[in-house]
Amino acid sequence: MQMKNYLLKFSTISIIAFCLFCVFSCCCDPLNENKLTPYDEDGVLNNELFNSFYSSEKPDGISMYIESSGSMNGLFRPKHSTKFQYDIAAILTCGELTNVITGVNIFNNSGDGVQQYSPTEFRRKMNKGDFVSQQSTFIPVMIETMLNDVDSCACDVAILVSDMKYSPVRSDGSVTKTDIDQYELDIKTLFESRFADADISISLVCCESDFLDRNGNQLCAEFPYYFVLVGKASKVAWTRNQIIGVLSDRDNLNGCIDFNVNYGCPKYTILPNEVIGAVRNNHELTSYLNGQHCSSIVGFDDSLQPVKIVLGINYSHLPQTLTSSLQPDDFCISSHWGNNLNGKIVNIEYGQSHKSSSECSYVTPSMYLTVELTGLSMYDDDVIEVKLNSQSQDIEWLNKYYGATREGELGKTYLLESFINGLKLAKPSYDIQNSSMYMFVSENDN
Repeated sequence: MQMKNYLLKFSTISIIAFCLFCVFSCCCDPLNENKLTPYDEDGVLNNELFNSFYSSEKPDGISMYIESSGSMNGLFRPKHSTKFQYDIAAILTCGELTNVITGVNIFNNSGDGVQQYSPTEFRRKMNKGDFVSQQSTFIPVMIETMLNDVDSCACDVAILVSDMKYSPVRSDGSVTKTDIDQYELDIKTLFESRFADADISISLVCCESDFLDRNGNQLCAEFPYYFVLVGKASKVAWTRNQIIGVLSDRDNLNGCIDFNVNYGCPKYTILPNEVIGAVRNNHELTSYLNGQHCSSIVGFDDSLQPVKIVLGINYSHLPQTLTSSLQPDDFCISSHWGNNLNGKIVNIEYGQSHKSSSECSYVTPSMYLTVELTGLSMYDDDVIEVKLNSQSQDIEWLNKYYGATREGELGKTYLLESFINGLKLAKPSYDIQNSSMYMFVSENDN
């Protein structure tokens, strides 16, 4: 009898435990039952993608090199200010850049000789005309010196300020087809292995300046000169945007082009107070990482479509000339499950003045995309992919400086096209590449 009571008691406890297990299991079904990537079972973006978000990065040190040669004398005239002198002074006194520019190095004597000055000393000597020179400098030599500094970690980013004119090696100033071919090959050789084996990129920013004779008379109103930046892509992006930001109010900034940059996935977040429709019973958005990144919506009600979601995105690492011209058609929207989704961008806003920007301190958005979605009712959960299409960089503005037949043509850049062709040989595609942003949507409301 005692044994019978024991077995009955044991069975009762077992049944209760089993029922509790079933109830607990039902209540704890994972949000992401279909294990849709790149989310975990709780609908949280996986750490690998979260940690790979791309953003520009301030360098610890920048080495600045400035060419001093005969072809640039008209930019350095004493007692006569040029746009070039103003631009360089503005950059050297920019608060963000001042803290990381370690010195100004002057290239002369074919590019082999380098003299270093503090930014203050350089400006004083520049204004006195001390850098008027009869030297010749060779672009491959100057570029190699910069790259060696980056390779050896002497600096994170190196900047060359130059008119980028090819200096003939022959005493009569002539250039042959062989010279041109070997110039392109020299540039290709300098960059090809670094593009392939290291996170090295190059950015070319073009400005124009007045060019003066020794008496201060203007010989050319639109003399092109360039900032050539080399280093790690994220740090080059930061430096490029600082330079463009300093010069953006000037009328002599003409364009920029980047090589060997894959910008990955930008930092982004759903703005919690900017989701219209879709969420039932006032369910909160989930998938917060560090309290500030959100890319999941739970408690989705398919009767409340269409859904409008505002994404705050940090595109500050992209060239401003690109982001300022983006259109809704430049983005594509897709669903994990196929083509039932109808998604489109219905609005693009810029800047940090958006009413919800205070909620995005982790992301610091530079752009806000309003995404409208319908057709989400086919499955209990879905992953929506939003991607900026690969962007072809506009380089037509460079045509203005092509076609010079000699070094002395002031409004053009002698053999600039050969320099660009050398970079193209090292990196045939110079489109801007980036990775997708994701949103997880679930009807579950566990």
